[in-house]
Amino acid sequence: FAGAFAMPLSALIFFFELNSFKNISIMNTFKIFFVGGAFSLLVALLLYEVFPLSLESQIFGTLTVADAFLIGIIEEVGKFIIVIYFIERLDVKYILNGVLIGGAVGAGFAAFETAGYILSYAEQAMDVTILRAITSIGGHLAWTAVAGGALIIAKRTEELELSHFTKSQFIFFFSYNCFHWLCGHSQCITNCNTHGL
Repeated sequence: FAGAFAMPLSALIFFFELNSFKNISIMNTFKIFFVGGAFSLLVALLLYEVFPLSLESQIFGTLTVADAFLIGIIEEVGKFIIVIYFIERLDVKYILNGVLIGGAVGAGFAAFETAGYILSYAEQAMDVTILRAITSIGGHLAWTAVAGGALIIAKRTEELELSHFTKSQFIFFFSYNCFHWLCGHSQCITNCNTHGL
């Protein structure tokens, strides 16, 4: 179970050190990791209730292409809502701050999601832990870190407004999150029975 947190926490320390401004304390970083990770997972679970996966997925456990696309959108939106909250709450202005906050939320999400997979697939716990550890840094952590940085690029020192989400800089960097859909889509192709990555 501790293996679920090993890689995400290691990468989080890297992102903390990367934030050269050092205006977000290590305690706040861990709070964002634990609270942000847990709440982003809860938001995603609520969104799954509003936008359920296909009947094929629910009955047979196989993902359709539409399911893969929906999973990517739901999980990224769930994490991004929490990133927005922390960026506004901490009133940060620097791109590296956004990257750290996004990375912390993404790392927390990855850790808690992996812990859930380990509990669900207890007989394959070691395989799940190793696979999720390898993919966590280039997955949820990186996707959400880029989204956090993109938000700061779009808003800079201004108060957050809806218009910031339509700026070309934000759209360009946030579109990186389409890789989540591609990872989910590759699972459809290989008929993997788990969803998300």
